[in-house]
Amino acid sequence: MKYFSLLLFSTFYFGTNSINAQIIESIIHSSNNITTIENGGSGDWNKPTNIMLSDNSFASTTSNQNGTVSEYIVASQFNFNIPTSATITGVKVMIEKEAIGEQQEVKDEVIKLVKNGMIIGENYAFPAIWENEEFFQSYGGSDSKWGTSLNVEDVNNGEFGIALSVRLNGVGEVPSAKIDYIGMVVYYIDPLPIKLTSFQIKKSFQNMVLLEWTTSSEINNDYFEIERSIDGKKWEKRGQVDGVGNSNQLNHYAFNDHLSSEKWFYYRLKQIDFNGQYEYSPIEAVENNKVTDNNYFYPNPSSGVIHYEVDDTIGKVKIFDTLGKLLLQHSNHEIGVLSIDLSTIGKGVFLAQIESKEGETVSVQRIVNK
Repeated sequence: MKYFSLLLFSTFYFGTNSINAQIIESIIHSSNNITTIENGGSGDWNKPTNIMLSDNSFASTTSNQNGTVSEYIVASQFNFNIPTSATITGVKVMIEKEAIGEQQEVKDEVIKLVKNGMIIGENYAFPAIWENEEFFQSYGGSDSKWGTSLNVEDVNNGEFGIALSVRLNGVGEVPSAKIDYIGMVVYYIDPLPIKLTSFQIKKSFQNMVLLEWTTSSEINNDYFEIERSIDGKKWEKRGQVDGVGNSNQLNHYAFNDHLSSEKWFYYRLKQIDFNGQYEYSPIEAVENNKVTDNNYFYPNPSSGVIHYEVDDTIGKVKIFDTLGKLLLQHSNHEIGVLSIDLSTIGKGVFLAQIESKEGETVSVQRIVNK
């Protein structure tokens, strides 16, 4: 936001926000309990517990009659431990399987979730004929709730699982369906409860910016990584600031960064939890130039005299009009609070430039003499 034509820095502020959450994918879980349930079909499963591991030992069902539907084979006790604060977004099931028979037409009949021990929801059966060699088939995904409601209690329950049955058809050789393994993945969002009340970026010195942010609550907050980009796409880590862990009060953070050239830079915070989970803040930006928003000079506006504090690194202060004409120059030979008389340059808007003893511009600040 430009407040004045020569004031080219940008400062950003936003109201209370949760750090943006991303979808988390659990590791693949295997079933620890396999059962079969009659469903009116006549195809029994042989050695159903073989599907607990992907080890080329199969559960199988065979039929001498075309159109035979197998009984349900139910895999449960996947032993998920999704955080209680999470929101479930989807479930993916992977089945390692194959069909036997030269002219077989083995197909999925039913692929449904099991919740609280009940087979429910949408049927995710694929219409395609099974392949004659072992392959993986995935069902569902990060946004698939299988036509039912799912919460953390549901998926962490030992009775949560998957039920499937198959339809067997074939010509000549008796068709068989074989399953080697069933795995399951749960997708969820676990927004780390970090509430940002402000995130500001401002120039502090030439080629330097100050990032400041405030949180109003934190739970399990290990640390923040500060990331920077020149295009908003490729990011690099610039530093790290420790969090307070757990808090329900305001906490203030700051980080200084050096800018390499005069152009726009983008920043974001990567908040990392103690268990390694992480989330990103909104992206903010700042333009690097020689104008800063630090208040070196006071009072501003002034009524004829301005003051400024210097150390032994400051060489000169120059006052310019808005067209760049030098009006005053003040050399520093002391340390402390110094004053400049503006009565000779009249009223108006001016630029006060601080230079180091090496002649480098440290800061340029807009001042008003009234």
